[in-house]
Amino acid sequence: MATYTQSSELQCQLKIKIPLDYPLKSVQVDIGEQLKIKQQKIRNWTLSIRNLLHTRNGDIISAILLWKKNIDKEMEGVEECYICYSVMHASDKSLPTMQCRSCSNKFHVGCIRKWFNTSNKSNCPLCQNFFF
Repeated sequence: MATYTQSSELQCQLKIKIPLDYPLKSVQVDIGEQLKIKQQKIRNWTLSIRNLLHTRNGDIISAILLWKKNIDKEMEGVEECYICYSVMHASDKSLPTMQCRSCSNKFHVGCIRKWFNTSNKSNCPLCQNFFF
């Protein structure tokens, strides 16, 4: 098991289980649901790790580093949401993706929806320009 931690809020785990009759049976790779990432991307990461371990005779450290590289690439350039001041949304574990067309700041979908509902406006919380 390997754990990826960034700041105090983001923590992801990777579990690699090697069967007793390896290499006759394939390695089991479990990338948890700690971070909201598209299932296809998680599937691709899982297959690339299994491929590294099984067909390219990689070691566990190389597999963990490949997983870390994928998460680093996913988190590259991600800034905190300017509404909740968090990188990962507390309830749905998503990253800020809703971008204002004027100021280019990004917000969590849940945060910006709540902002619109409570303020009864469709303006960006920062630049106050029309959001959509």
